[in-house]
This record gives sequence, C-alpha cells and structure tokens, in this order.
Amino acid sequence: MKLNRLTLRNFKGVKDFTLEAKGEDITVMGDNATGKTTIFDAFNWLLFNKDSQNKADFEIKTLDENNKPVHGLEHEVEASLGLADGKELTLKKAYKEKWTRKKGAPKAVFTGHETKYHINGVPEKKKEFESTVNQIVSEDTFRLLTSPGYFNEQLHWKDRRNIILQVCGDVTDQEVIATNKELEPLNEILGDKNLEDHRKMVREKMKEVNDELQNIPIRIDEISRGLPDVTEYPDPEFIKKKISELKKQEQSQQQEINRIKDGGEAAEKTKQLRELESEIIRLKNECQDKVDQEMQEKKDTVNALRDDISQMNHSINNLVNYVKSNKERAHKLETENKERRENWKELHQSEFAYEDEAACPTCGQDLPEEQVKEARLKAHEAFNEDKATKIEKIKEEGKKAQEEINNLNEAIKRYSKEIQEIGKEREEKEKEVEGLQKEVDMEQENKGIEDSATYKEMLNQKDDLEKSINELKEGKQEAIEKIEAEIEVLKEQIDSRETMLGDYKQIESAEQRIEELKQQEKDLSREYEKLEKELYLTDEFEKKKVEMIEKKINYKFKYARFKMFNTLINGGIEGTCETLYEGVPYLKGLNAGHRIIVGLDIIRTLSEHYNFAPPIFIDNAESVSELPEIESQLIRLVKPEIETEADRKKYSKLVVQLEPKKQKEAV
Repeated sequence: MKLNRLTLRNFKGVKDFTLEAKGEDITVMGDNATGKTTIFDAFNWLLFNKDSQNKADFEIKTLDENNKPVHGLEHEVEASLGLADGKELTLKKAYKEKWTRKKGAPKAVFTGHETKYHINGVPEKKKEFESTVNQIVSEDTFRLLTSPGYFNEQLHWKDRRNIILQVCGDVTDQEVIATNKELEPLNEILGDKNLEDHRKMVREKMKEVNDELQNIPIRIDEISRGLPDVTEYPDPEFIKKKISELKKQEQSQQQEINRIKDGGEAAEKTKQLRELESEIIRLKNECQDKVDQEMQEKKDTVNALRDDISQMNHSINNLVNYVKSNKERAHKLETENKERRENWKELHQSEFAYEDEAACPTCGQDLPEEQVKEARLKAHEAFNEDKATKIEKIKEEGKKAQEEINNLNEAIKRYSKEIQEIGKEREEKEKEVEGLQKEVDMEQENKGIEDSATYKEMLNQKDDLEKSINELKEGKQEAIEKIEAEIEVLKEQIDSRETMLGDYKQIESAEQRIEELKQQEKDLSREYEKLEKELYLTDEFEKKKVEMIEKKINYKFKYARFKMFNTLINGGIEGTCETLYEGVPYLKGLNAGHRIIVGLDIIRTLSEHYNFAPPIFIDNAESVSELPEIESQLIRLVKPEIETEADRKKYSKLVVQLEPKKQKEAV
C-alpha cells in the first residue's frame, strides 16, 4: 500500500496541510512543534481512530492560547492510497461539533460531536468505513508495519515472542530430540506431557523426595530413643509361662468364692423372695386395671367436654377476628369518605382559569380574535364537564362506602352477640369438667393398692425374707473378702509381667519399623537419582532448543537479533523476547539511530510474512543518516539542524522533499 496524498484540516493545530507523497519515499522537515508527528497521528486516526502512540483519547481539536478547544471548526483528514491491485482508494473522516437551537432559546448550544465518513467521495456509515479498512489490513498488523518502534516499545514481550515464533516458526520437541541420541529417553519420559510441565513436576517431586530423605534419619532416631529398657527383664518365654501359672491360680480362687456364695439355705430363701416379688407385681397390676376401668367412663366424658370447649374457643377467636377486621375496614372507609368530602369541597369551589395563547405555536404569528374566543369557550365547557363528572364520581363512591360501613357495623353487632352466647355455654361446660375431674381424682386416691390387706401382708413377708438372707450372707462375707484380697495380688503380678511382654513387643515393632524406614530410604535415593537424570535431560533439551530457535529466528533478520530465553539462578530456563543489535539490548542502551535500523529490519521480515507493505513513518529520522533498503514507502519525519535565522524561519513550518530513489542500505 502506498500513500499518494494526505490532507489535514484543523487537525491538532494544523490548519491546512497536504502531503503530496505520490507513493514515493518522502522527507518531511520542520522544527519542534511544527506538526511532523501530527502527520503520523492523522494517518492513524483516519484509519483506526487512535494516534501514533495507540491512544484513543488524544485531543485532535485546535487549541487556543489558553489550551482550550476552538469551537466551530471541522477537523478533517483525507488520504489517497494506492493498493496492491493497482486501484486507488480515497478515505476521508471529518469530526465536528453539533450545535442545536432549542425551541424558544435565542442561541444554539453545544450538544456533542459527530463524525462523518467518506469512501472515494461517497458518504458512508461508520460500519462500512471500518469494514473497508479492515479488508485492507487489521489494526494490529498495520501498526506493526508502519512504525519502527511499535514492535519493541509498545508490545509486551509475550506478544513480541508470539509474533516472532509465528513468523519464524517454532521448533518441535521431536526436532530437538532428533539432534542428540542422549535425549531419546525423553520420548518415553514425556509421553503426551508438556516438557515445561514435566520439569515443574520433576522439581516438585525432587523436593518432596528430598524432604522425605532428610526426615527418615530423624524418625529413626526418635524411634530408637523411645524404646524401653529391658536389660533387667527375664526371658520373654519365661514371662509367658509365669503369667499362665498366675492366671490358673486366679481362676481357682474365683471358683472358691462361687462355692461359698452358692450356700443351699440362702439360695432357697432367695428363690422364695423372687416369687413373692412377682406376686406383689401381679396384685398391683390387677388393682390398677380395676381402678382404670371404673374411671375410664368419667375420663371419656371429661375429654368430650374439653373437645367441645376447644371448638368454642376456636369459634370465639374467629368471631373476634371478624369484629376486628370489620372495625378496621369501617375506619378506613370513614377516613376515605372524610378525604372525599374535602376533595368535593375543593372541587366545588374551583373556578375556571385560562391563559390565552395569542400566538401560533408553529409560525409565531398572532391568532385571529374569534379563534382565541372559541378556544377559551371550549376550554370553559371542558372544565365544567370535567368538574361535574368528578363531583358525581365522589358522590357515588361516598354513597357506596357508607353502605359498606353500615353493613360492617351490623355484622359487628351480630358477631358480638354470638361471642357472648358461646361464652356463656363454654362457662357451663368448664364447670361440668371441673366437677367430673374432682370425682376422678378422689376415687383414684381412695382406691389405691396401699389400702389392700393382702398387699400389706405380702410386703411384711418380703421384709422377713430379706432380713433372713442378709444374716446368712454376713457369715460368708469374711471368707470371700480374704480370697478376693489374694486374687488382687495375683492380678498385680499378672499386670506387671504383661507390661514386660508389652515392652518386648514394642521393641520388636520398633525394629521392624526401622528396617522399613531404611528400605524406604534406599528406594527414595534411587527415585531421586532417577529424577535428577530426567531433570538433566530436560535441561540439555532446553539448551539445545534455545540454540535451535534463536538460530532459526536470527537467520530471518539482517540486523536484529533476538534473545528468546533467560537462564535462571537455579539453572532453569524461562521464555523472554529481547531485541539486540550487535549485542546491545534495544531497550537498554541502544541509540535512536540503531533503534530505527533494527525496527525497519523487523518490519521488512514481518512485511514478507504478512505479504503487506504499508507506508512506514519514521519519526526522529534525523538520528540515522542512511536507512536499510526496504520495499515499503518511507516517510521520514526530520528535525533539521538550524544554524541561522534563515534556517529557523524556513523550518518554522513543514517542508516536504520527495526522495524518488531509495537510499543505499547502511553498512
């Protein structure tokens, strides 16, 4: 794409300027603040609504001496472009203020801005204009190929890296592995995994394994220090044999106690006691059944009466709620009628008021007197008709409300009477319930089992049997207590020896655990060595891949060189994208002239990749005397050396110089 002509009108302080480039290389010279960068800004704004620094919020309007926009100007940029197919495309964009005069206002007021678009002189909508531009090239690609500094100065390194790898091509893992037989095991190690992900996994696993290896000696030492001292203990087999003997003695002593407790007379009396207790329970149950049967009818009557009382309470609650609801409704209607009376009074006293419209609202001329009178008469009639309608509506609504109030009051009286009647009936039933309940309570109290002579006799027999059994037991208790004391001694001896066996088992278990930890230590060491080898292979792989990628990329450029990886302190490698020129980083020490040369070198390669070569705007082009040869049209923006007053006067405005032939490539 070639720029044939670019015209600016009232754009960023440039009143009227036309750059006749005619598709050739061109140099635009001028002192500071004469508008050199404005030319590039205007071209970008025309195509993408942003300036050369990729900002959309820049000021395009002309400013006065107080740095305020000058109103009433139309800001316009027009470009004539030569396309690859030989056709010429003219694009124009105009940005202007909107001033609107509101009805009745003496002056128009500022209400915003509007932008108009033209394609080949034909007005078009914004959507069609942007579509035409996008068919030529996308905004991102255009900026890459028109500004030597855009790639290195405005893109994030990750975006630069992606573009470089897209243009120059990445190197596959298989290509890297194929260069060195030592790397072939990576095919099986990696499988479908990403190499960087595998490296992260290996490092994490090595850390885990190393942590475990360091903990194993500590754990072994903790187990060893916690072992009991058994140097004074007998042999374990001897201890087991002794425990067996002691348990047999304990069992023999327990059998002796059982023999003492199983005396014949005590057992017989105990049997008689259990039978008597069963008979007492049977007698109590029979007595209770008889009492329950006699009281059941009265209880049923009491329950029925209580159910009736509950129903009456429910009915009274409902009626009370009805009364409350009707009173609230009646009060609300009374309030509304009071408001209606006030509204009726205000409406009845209202009088007709009319302001004559003596002028036509459309043309502003005075209306004939007969039209004014006719309008006033119609308005008066409409007022009276509306007033009468509203008064009648208020009367009708008030009448209906009063009827509803009367009905509500009648219902309140009826409900109140019902409440009194039900209350009296409920009071009678409550007295009846109270009387029946007293009868039930008295009968239950008088007919208890305690009054039965048979029951009293059985209790006396029970007391006699219990006393007799206790007397028999007291004589045996001394012998039993002596044997139990001997059993306690035997238990203590058994517990002491079982504790010794427990210590032996603890030592056995600990020694087994120590052997397991030692074996685990050997296994972890082998695993760590395996992981170290894998990490070594991935490091060698990364170094080789870095070498291959940077060699492949740098082959595509004549001046620019790219550092695509950084070596970390731990020996690892991380991605980057740093542009170099003869070893000097672009953003860290490279002078302005070499930045332009490197930028043009990058644009040349990218233009070949995208198969598109738009005009290149080179700002501060005075910093380089000779430019590399490139197919794109070059528009040099130069601040010349000003030595005399004549020079200052000459370059106080833009001076355009065509360069029909490309300069020789810089050495």
